[in-house]
Formats: sequence, C-alpha cells, structure tokens
Amino acid sequence: PPRPGEWLQLEGKMYKISMVSKPADDGSVDVTIDHPLEVEGATPPELQPGGSGETWVMLLCSSGGYNLDMQVLLRTMGAHEKVMQLLRLPVSALPLPEELRTRAVLRAVYRVLKALVSGFPQMQNDLVPSIPKMVEHVEKDLIAHDVTPTGCITAVLRDNRSACALMPLSAIRKFVQLAAKKQAPRFLRFLGEICRPAGVAIKRNCQLVAQALSEKEEALLLFDDPAGLEERERLIAENDHINNPRGKLMYHIELIGLLGTLVT
Repeated sequence: PPRPGEWLQLEGKMYKISMVSKPADDGSVDVTIDHPLEVEGATPPELQPGGSGETWVMLLCSSGGYNLDMQVLLRTMGAHEKVMQLLRLPVSALPLPEELRTRAVLRAVYRVLKALVSGFPQMQNDLVPSIPKMVEHVEKDLIAHDVTPTGCITAVLRDNRSACALMPLSAIRKFVQLAAKKQAPRFLRFLGEICRPAGVAIKRNCQLVAQALSEKEEALLLFDDPAGLEERERLIAENDHINNPRGKLMYHIELIGLLGTLVT
C-alpha cells in the first residue's frame, strides 16, 4: 500500500499522502491527501461529491534510470506498435465528461512512448512517422504533471539530427504560435531541441525558428519595460520557476536560452 509522504498523481495533478488507514480484510486502504482535489474542466463522476467508482491513480516512484534491456525487448516484441495504435482514439479539443477515460488512456500512451524512446535511438526512429499525429494532440489538453504530447515529441527528437533536420517550417510556425498563445515553456524546449540536437546547431532550423519568432512578437516575453522588470523581480523572489515550472518566469528563462541557442 502507499505510505504517508509519498506522492500520487490524480487527473494530472500531484498530491502528497498525509494519512493511510490500516488495510481492510480485502486489502484496500483509505488514503488522505494533503489538499482538496483540483480538477480542471470536466470532473469524472466517481470524483464528484458523493460519487464512487474506479479511477486511475499514479504513484510516484524513484527510478535508477532507463532500462535499455527492457526497451530493446519491448521493441522486439512490437509493443510500441500496439501502443501507437491507441493514438488514433478520437478526442475533442476540450475535455468532455464522456471522454475522460479516453484521455486517461492517451496520457498513459504518451507516458509509455516517452519511456520507450528515452536514450534509445532505434525506437526514436520508429516513432518519427507518428509525430504528425502527436502534433494534432498538442492543443487537446492532454497535459499531466509528468508528460505532455509536446514532451513526448521532444523525447522522440532529442539528439536525433536526421529527424530534426526534416522538421517542416509549418510545424515550427505551429509551435511558435502555440508559444505565443499559451506561453508554455514546453513549446520553447521543443524549438530548442530541434535547433541544437546533441549540442550541435542545425543552421537551417535556427534560421527558421528565428524567422517564426520575429513574426510572432507575443511569443517574446522579455519583461523589458519598468512594469515587466518589476513583475520579473517579484516572480524571482517567489521562486516561481520552482513552484510553477509551467509559469511565466520559466517561460522567460526558456526563451532566453532559446535566443542564445539561435545566435551561438
């Protein structure tokens, strides 16, 4: 059973376990979390007041790193091909009550794919043809604490120069538009990855990203006026980049890093 002090992920949010009851006769336990449940958008019926039923809960566990032997075995078995078929599951742009389980499955798919490709170039190459489908999911609110479609795409392309070099301008513009619209750091991390895989710049991509950024001034969060400087100082004092890793200060930090990548 889980223990007090461990972390659970429920509907994309993290909760610390504050109390665990003694196991019942059937082995089940009651778990108390450290703060009220926070669900954005549609709430599953089983999590509504007075509701009951089954729901997916992820227990955060430490890992010694990637298990290449297991990754090779799963690739040989074709496990990734079965998992990628689930990317075809239909899902709306915004969460609907009847799609909540489908969304949970898709988040699990991205979790598995990200784990399969990490540090495994052969599997990265296998998943490159599925990137367009993953891009379709970027705006469909499939975000969890530990994984997003963008994060999975970035993992597929990490240090993969051949795949990064083939990234079309349309995809680059799409991610710059998303960065301008949502100011989410993950979009800038993606752009940085395709510009300098394995630490070596792809000049073509650097030029295309610079061009796309110049066309979308909203993506450039620079805090370069008195009010902006004051806000940045406040965010720094509040450690916003640590407490809110998907917030404005982290976006600003990623942007400065990306701009440095483009000119060095």
